[in-house]
Amino acid sequence: MKKKLLVASFILSATFPFPGCKKPAEELSAKPKNLPSVRVTPAQEGPIAKTLNLTGSVTATKIAKMGSPAEGPILLCQVREGDTVTAGQLLLAIGRNKTADAMVQAAQDALAREQEEWKRITKLVESGAIAAEELETANLRVSRAKAELAKAMESLEDYQIKAPWNGVVSKVFVKDGYYVAPRESLLEMYDPASTVIEFAIPEAQAAMVHMGMPVEVELDAYPAQSFQGKLTKIYPELSPQTRTRTAEAALFYQDRITLLPGMFARIRLILETVEKAVLIPDKAIVSNAKNEPTAFVLIQEKTDPSGLPKTKVEARKLTLGIEKNRTVQVIEGIKPGERVVVEGNEKLKNGTDVNVIPTQISSEKIDSGDKK
Repeated sequence: MKKKLLVASFILSATFPFPGCKKPAEELSAKPKNLPSVRVTPAQEGPIAKTLNLTGSVTATKIAKMGSPAEGPILLCQVREGDTVTAGQLLLAIGRNKTADAMVQAAQDALAREQEEWKRITKLVESGAIAAEELETANLRVSRAKAELAKAMESLEDYQIKAPWNGVVSKVFVKDGYYVAPRESLLEMYDPASTVIEFAIPEAQAAMVHMGMPVEVELDAYPAQSFQGKLTKIYPELSPQTRTRTAEAALFYQDRITLLPGMFARIRLILETVEKAVLIPDKAIVSNAKNEPTAFVLIQEKTDPSGLPKTKVEARKLTLGIEKNRTVQVIEGIKPGERVVVEGNEKLKNGTDVNVIPTQISSEKIDSGDKK
């Protein structure tokens, strides 16, 4: 009988606990709340540049392509590709110049006769034997003889091709013994001091460039090196075929390296630079219901019973600027130092409580892509 009473008492006490053993209803109903976890990084202030990456090549702007002024065989070709020449240096000679030599000799003889006649008439005028008008006629004849000699000398020089200025021979189209016709191409030379970087700018950015704009150039001939320069020439119109605008850039300290026409170049054209920009990673940006760029910013911190940091987020509509290397300039919406969510922001809403993962807070380094 006692055993039955004890069992019944135990069952009643388990089913209806005594007042002193009753737990608060709110404690029984309390359950841990699962908050979304996010990673954050602070908005930084620094420079960022809007750039345009293009390709081009080294070209010379001072080029002489020499043609034959006369007809005849090549008697003497003294240069080859790559030779350095000086102004006035004889490059090659064309045969069949006997006629030109004869014309020069005849012109020299005619000039000598007219000069002797001028001396004779001068003495007669001084003595009063003839009128002074005769001297004027003698002067005119001497002038004509000099002009004929100059013309003959020019004809003789047509058979000798000389360098117009200091430069490098880039192409030679003939050899000794070749027979050439007038205006036929003989050789080509360029001035190494005139080499520039030539490239084409797409139509979308053609109106954004201006003289003196800074550029960075990389050449395959000089790996792992970057050269600074500026725009020195911009063509006034777009090419009808490619819809691009040709531009030229000169490198600073160009005399310290060797630039050869045809070298491949990679150009980084700096269109715009902002020195003090608010910068955030591009993964911090999401689109709201109106498809507007938005970021979630931490606005209130507190601590939950587990000791983990917990905070609310605020949705901020952003006005964006330059984007470079996965970093974006914020013109309006975020201030420097404010922490923005970079991971876990896909399903957040304005005012949502979140758990901030303490690792990597402010550990992300923003790269603005601006090289100084």
